[in-house]
Amino acid sequence: MAKPAGGQDISAESWLTALEASLLVLAAYFLAVAALVMLSPDERDLTGWLLRSSVPLLIMLIGALLVRRRSADLYELGHTRGWLGLASIGALLLGATGGISIGPTLPTSLAPLLPEASAAAWGVIWVGVAAPIIEELFFRGTLQPAIERRLGGGLAILLAGTAFTIAHLGGMPITVVPVIGLLGIAAGFAAHLTQSVLPAITVHIGWNLGTVGISFADYTRVQSWHIMLSACAGTLCVASAFWLRRKGAVR
Repeated sequence: MAKPAGGQDISAESWLTALEASLLVLAAYFLAVAALVMLSPDERDLTGWLLRSSVPLLIMLIGALLVRRRSADLYELGHTRGWLGLASIGALLLGATGGISIGPTLPTSLAPLLPEASAAAWGVIWVGVAAPIIEELFFRGTLQPAIERRLGGGLAILLAGTAFTIAHLGGMPITVVPVIGLLGIAAGFAAHLTQSVLPAITVHIGWNLGTVGISFADYTRVQSWHIMLSACAGTLCVASAFWLRRKGAVR
């Protein structure tokens, strides 16, 4: 985690404030979801669907940015150079491996009220890229380090991952819950090990783009060796990144 100016540690009181602020953002997210469902219960209403799909996440984004602005000791965004960039590429490949492994997610199932071409764009741009960035900035970049400062890394990963899973329960089949939980734990470990939110963002983007992107191809042509190759490449990138970090060869 980044140190505040002057190299002094932030007091426990200020960290409690950061944690409370993160929990308030999470509460505002759930309240927004509930309010929008009550105001627009008709699932065939395009405007209501767009609001339900975007407003809660935008609230989460604004809240995360505000908390990060006032708290100097949260996970850094990091950079794309050196070992962290290599680790982020590895996380992207491993995330894509997971997304492809669970099978295709049709864009029309993500945006059922949009025309097919618009649904495809929504699936790639919003679900594949924008939503992972917003969610990771909050869950792994804000909430997790705030919990970690009070309760330790392991419990922070578990609690932030649980909150992440609960936030995705609406409209999801119960069989998908363990998969979402696995993604949350994987992103949590990536952020904790690197002390940066960047690998968490890339593993989440890779996962979402993997499951959405494979829907544009013939999934029956995907062989197990394709998935293994992606997994091996991602693992090699991550292992090389931490070796370089340990050796101090790349900064």
